[in-house]
Amino acid sequence: MTMRSRQTGGHTIDVLFPLAVFFAFAASAVMAILLAANIYSSAVTGSERMYNASTALSYIREKVHQNDTVGAVQIEQLEGIDVLILKQTYNEQAYRTYIYAWDGGLRELFSREDLPFDPDNGRYLLDIRGFACKKVSEQLLEVQCIDSDGGELKACIALFSSEGDA
Repeated sequence: MTMRSRQTGGHTIDVLFPLAVFFAFAASAVMAILLAANIYSSAVTGSERMYNASTALSYIREKVHQNDTVGAVQIEQLEGIDVLILKQTYNEQAYRTYIYAWDGGLRELFSREDLPFDPDNGRYLLDIRGFACKKVSEQLLEVQCIDSDGGELKACIALFSSEGDA
């Protein structure tokens, strides 16, 4: 073997080795980017689900506190669903605000007291799968929201007025 053929063979390896290292690095970088994008996507999706459920609970808590007067907060089963009912009076006319889960979302319906409840008429607020509400005591409500993947969030809401306050 001559000196020239050894140099040619060495030259091929000198070119192929850095190319192989470069392609290995490029493949690793693409894999890392794809993995990071998947992790980010999962985090955003989870955050959005939790946002909807926690925002729903915050919204309900605020509505209850705004209407926290004696006898104004009730829980009933209407049309087979749990409904939080908030009673108000404007210009000597009785009104009700119904808060409930229907057709994949938290809904609110504001209507006169003498009109029938129709869950399809409520205004869509947020994506949630389910909603439950119960009175734990005379001055404490427990509200539960179920997000689109079945995750549950609960909150207890204190009522500052009660039937005993009248």
